[in-house]
Amino acid sequence: MRCIKLAILAALLPFGAQADKLSIGVGVGTLGPEISASLKLLNNFDAVAAYSSLDYDDTFSDDDQNEFTASARIEAPRIGIQYFPLSNFGFFLEGGMVFGSPEIDIAFQADDNAQFEVNDVMYNVADIGTLTGSASFDVESAPYLLAGFGRSVGGGLGLSISAGLISYGSMDVDIQNSQCTLGSNLLERTQLCGTLQANILAEESKVNSDLEGFELWPFLRVGLSYSF
Repeated sequence: MRCIKLAILAALLPFGAQADKLSIGVGVGTLGPEISASLKLLNNFDAVAAYSSLDYDDTFSDDDQNEFTASARIEAPRIGIQYFPLSNFGFFLEGGMVFGSPEIDIAFQADDNAQFEVNDVMYNVADIGTLTGSASFDVESAPYLLAGFGRSVGGGLGLSISAGLISYGSMDVDIQNSQCTLGSNLLERTQLCGTLQANILAEESKVNSDLEGFELWPFLRVGLSYSF
């Protein structure tokens, strides 16, 4: 990812030096802190390249009140074209591609009774160990669309703010169990652990069904730039 970032920014610099229409900037948004470079192409169009990075960590609960922690390292280079309908006036529309989608690690937390609820069945932590999982998106690279205000190129120091959506597609969740020890003998353990696995798959299916409608993800950012 860092190689992609450097290549994108390096590609813009020579053209900016020749045209004297380059800006560099820093910002922050839902994809994390970012660095960026913009190049004026035409009177109404700028090209933009940026790189964002974020360490994500949060705790959630599902419909059964099971709690889980989600963590991810998000690295998101992007390239896009900004269109300014009113030329030098700051309102713009921006479209482009974000390269790389987040992959999220999940760790389920037992309740106060040291139990997990899996597909409406309660299991003791001592019997099934841990429940972990991962979540990923449909695509590796996704189109995005922003609307905002503030032109980075021209005028020295500048401020821009924008909001829009990234079309990552639906998230797919995979849940895993580490060490099922249910049952007092091999036959009983095979049967009960098989039932546990069936319940995990059912729980996984419910979670994925709940996530099917979330294909567009919010993208908000604010940036400070300097134009040469």
